[in-house]
Amino acid sequence: MSGNLTRTAGSRGSIGQGPWRAKVIKHLDPSYMGKLTVSLKKNTTGSDNPGTEETTVTASYLSPFYGATGKQHLTENKDYNSTQQSYGFWMIPPDAGSDVLVIALEGNAKEYFWIGCVQDDFINMQVPGVAPATDTRWKDDEPGDITGSRLPTGEINTLLEDNKPNADATKTKRPFHPHQAAFLKEQGLLDDWIRGTTTSSARREAPSMVFGVSSPGPLDKTGPKGPYGSKTDNVMRHRVRLGGTSLVMDDGDASLVRQAPAGEAAPEYKPEGTTNIPANEMFRVRTRTGHQILLHNSEDLIYIGNARGTSWIEMTSNGKIDIYAQDSVSIHTDNDFNFNAGRDVNINAGNNVNISSGNNTNVTAPTSINLDSPDTNAINVDATGNIIVGGNVNAGSLDAGSVNGTAAGSSWTDLPGSDDQILGSFSAGSATEPTVASKPIRVPAHEPWPGHENLNPTEFTPDKTEAVEEPEESTPAAFPSIPDTFGRN
Repeated sequence: MSGNLTRTAGSRGSIGQGPWRAKVIKHLDPSYMGKLTVSLKKNTTGSDNPGTEETTVTASYLSPFYGATGKQHLTENKDYNSTQQSYGFWMIPPDAGSDVLVIALEGNAKEYFWIGCVQDDFINMQVPGVAPATDTRWKDDEPGDITGSRLPTGEINTLLEDNKPNADATKTKRPFHPHQAAFLKEQGLLDDWIRGTTTSSARREAPSMVFGVSSPGPLDKTGPKGPYGSKTDNVMRHRVRLGGTSLVMDDGDASLVRQAPAGEAAPEYKPEGTTNIPANEMFRVRTRTGHQILLHNSEDLIYIGNARGTSWIEMTSNGKIDIYAQDSVSIHTDNDFNFNAGRDVNINAGNNVNISSGNNTNVTAPTSINLDSPDTNAINVDATGNIIVGGNVNAGSLDAGSVNGTAAGSSWTDLPGSDDQILGSFSAGSATEPTVASKPIRVPAHEPWPGHENLNPTEFTPDKTEAVEEPEESTPAAFPSIPDTFGRN
């Protein structure tokens, strides 16, 4: 039918001029060009108002930006240099059931384009970020072992009586988002409204201060199925999306202001304050499974973490770099590897500390070099000669091959009752008790970690983070609360 329609306006049954609101029937394009099979609301009255009859057409994808190198000079197809190269913007076609806007090229009923997507009323809570709320679960939608002060949410079910278009969508209970909640729980970030949950939703304020895009994510192959295609030609396909990758630029929630800069005080947000630091001003890229890069203006930090929470890096407002790895941290350089600390260098190992060099190993200290071990055979030195210490060595001076200038063995006498020998007329002062090595007190751990600088910057200053002999065990992290922008009123 699409090839026989004309643009003639005012003629009953004609296609009209458009544009038309259309519903997506299929988004499976065998040409891989993003074409949609859509159902147009046909003009049946001679006006431009949509009618009830439907016309099915194929609409091509109209990208806001695309290009390719010219082909006028191509003569063969043998390598990269002899083919075209493409570039531009590509968007995932919307799911069946979504509404789009369609135009016809110069009224040509043979050539249609979909030029945009029409949003469903109130169905934008997950765009571009997945927003949380304190009251998220329907009565029969239990989260199992997933608990938190606020859980990421899904969209309302518009089929429910209290979710009809005339209902107050801001007071409508929403289901929690099980897939995002699951990875936030594994990461230890479910209660962390900085690195974990986000308020970056189109429904946070009006006008919106959030810019971004979120992909639909793969289909849930373990979830329910539904009909796909036209009423007369459809198949059963999985219909639930797992959630996708999001790219968010958030100018912040102006209804909440940080009471002091992140480098000076813990995060406290109120409606009024003396700073111009809104809540959740940040840039974030996060994948479906939870890998993320976060540049957070409000908390003045950069955070990079993997999906399972087994490794993360954070750069803080006052200049700290914190790194956590559940497994190894390995570094290799083909040239020098230099450490320079203005204060202490503290190394603490749960097992051995091994240092190997291909040439000299040099240790310089302007005062003492202290070695302390409870082992009775604590010091072993393999050089031109061997020094093995099984107990105390008290000496004013030791030279290789001699003790206080006396050749080894020349003035030694047997110690009665043992196989040991002593050196006559030799004495030395008592050994000084060696200084015990200190251990760092602020060591990154799996989230939730209470040592994040922004949680309490005044307690993590240099003078309060010096290494000590026996550091205290850290208490569980307690993230300060923040008002729930999406709570039911």
